Amino acid sequence: MAWVVPIFGPDKDNWPDLAGHGFLLDVMGEKLVVSAAHVLDALADNPPSPLWLPGKAGFISLNGRGKYLPPAPGGDRWKDPIDLGYVHISGISGELRSEYAFAIPGDLIAAAPHEPSYAYTIYGFPGSGVDRAYGKPILRLGKPLRYTGACLEPSCHNGEITTPGTNIAIEFDKRNTFRDKDGVREVPKDPNALGLRCGNSAVGSSFYR
Repeated sequence: MAWVVPIFGPDKDNWPDLAGHGFLLDVMGEKLVVSAAHVLDALADNPPSPLWLPGKAGFISLNGRGKYLPPAPGGDRWKDPIDLGYVHISGISGELRSEYAFAIPGDLIAAAPHEPSYAYTIYGFPGSGVDRAYGKPILRLGKPLRYTGACLEPSCHNGEITTPGTNIAIEFDKRNTFRDKDGVREVPKDPNALGLRCGNSAVGSSFYR
């Protein structure tokens, strides 16, 4: 869980609000935060919109740092089956809160089998947000939640936006979501806050991004 970090963007009043989640990865000494490209696209806006990570002394800006964002198919990121980008954060990694750590490639599986005999666990921070105290933003990190679901048949993909080669489909029942450390059942208000991308139905169209 230490590898997953919440990413904040501005709300309508330009206060930090939960925008998505990132995965901290160290590749031969180069430290990255990997996230859904549709979250990081804010950094490519004209002008760029701010994005922040939780730091020891407040919020750490991702703006102005090196990044990789693939072009969206036809300009529509929701038609991007990979939907993945990253930001270089070696210069600010020491400012991250102490509970976060970086994975290395050896920690990761080489391939994700898309078979019903496999199950996958998704982590997220649906309760994270920002409180206001004396006119200043105060970080509020929600309880890390986890959900484990069985892999669905490849036939559940629509073949246009998602395919078994680029996405993992799982059955999602938010009533069976649990806090990461104490195992207490908790129902998230929004499955997207668990790192899921949901279609019109909760079954057969939820994807770990």
